[in-house]
Amino acid sequence: MKNLPLIPMMLWLGFLPSMVTAQDMTEDASDLFEAFLSEHGEDLDGCFDELVEMRSGPEGPDLDSDKPPVPKRLLVAVDASGSMAGRVGGVSKMEAAKSAVDRFLGTLPDTIDVGLVAFGHTGNNEESGKALSCEGVEVLAPAGSVPGMISTQIDGLTATGWTPLADAIVAAGTELQTSDIEGEQIVYVVSDGEETCGGDPVAAARALNQSDIKAVVNIIGLDLPAADRQALQAVASAGGGVFEGVSDAEQLFDALSVRARNIGEMTRVRAMSGHAIAANNSAVGGAMLRVNTCTAGIITRENRAFGEWQRAQRAAETAPEIIDAVSDMKTERHNASRDRARELYEDLSTANDGANATIRDAADAAEEEFDLLEKETDK
Repeated sequence: MKNLPLIPMMLWLGFLPSMVTAQDMTEDASDLFEAFLSEHGEDLDGCFDELVEMRSGPEGPDLDSDKPPVPKRLLVAVDASGSMAGRVGGVSKMEAAKSAVDRFLGTLPDTIDVGLVAFGHTGNNEESGKALSCEGVEVLAPAGSVPGMISTQIDGLTATGWTPLADAIVAAGTELQTSDIEGEQIVYVVSDGEETCGGDPVAAARALNQSDIKAVVNIIGLDLPAADRQALQAVASAGGGVFEGVSDAEQLFDALSVRARNIGEMTRVRAMSGHAIAANNSAVGGAMLRVNTCTAGIITRENRAFGEWQRAQRAAETAPEIIDAVSDMKTERHNASRDRARELYEDLSTANDGANATIRDAADAAEEEFDLLEKETDK
């Protein structure tokens, strides 16, 4: 065997111990890290155990069904102005309105607080009685009144004066309460003409709809002159509701009943869609708050414990390289947990966006169905 050159041999012999030392140091560091975790480590994986399930939206609306309406409160404002003395279908418009409203209220479940507002039922329809008539807005039956009282009050109405429509809408609003759900409270205005007392019913309807009451204002025009139709349509639109023109008592009853059911169904869809979206957003936010709070707490406690561990290892004269290697392992463990939390947030956000988009699409389709039916009804 040939003799190896002296210098290369020395280099080779010097390199072998260094390889063994590095391997031993890694093994020692791994053993020490496992020992540290067994004494001070916590379950970071457990922070990710609770899964989040996205909610779906509600079932679509059952429009024009036999279901009762679902609002909590419903106010009917009846026009008793002098023009309501005109005749439709062989009876006065006043009698047609009283009959239809009375029948409609009789179909409602007793879970709904119903009230009655009359307007234009005082003074007369001449200039001499205008001031008194325009002040003639009265809550004849507060919300929640017994049906018999409402029927009695309706029967006592007589076509008399002018049309303070704006004040009638304001008066109906005084019987309603704050609500987080648009359409939970509904106002129906039955009238045969536009405002004649100088009020602004569009502003009144908009204020009621956009206030913390969030009421929906619907207008049903009874034998309405063509010139007044656009004005009352604007009132309904401002109130977040719908307008419908009818020509007799039977159509008026049908309009009240069908419209109430359909609006009730759309109220349910809108409310439940909003609740589902809010619940999904809250679920993601809550899940990430739990994950981040859990992991941050564990990381903080492990870092605190590691500081004490380091001092103990230095006192035991553990090689600084080994202590640094253990510190790197701890940092890698914590960074991996943070990366996992970020990935989870991205996954949950994607799932949340998809679920909410599906809910919104379904709600939009329901709105289109409702709007189409409303247009067909208005023809």
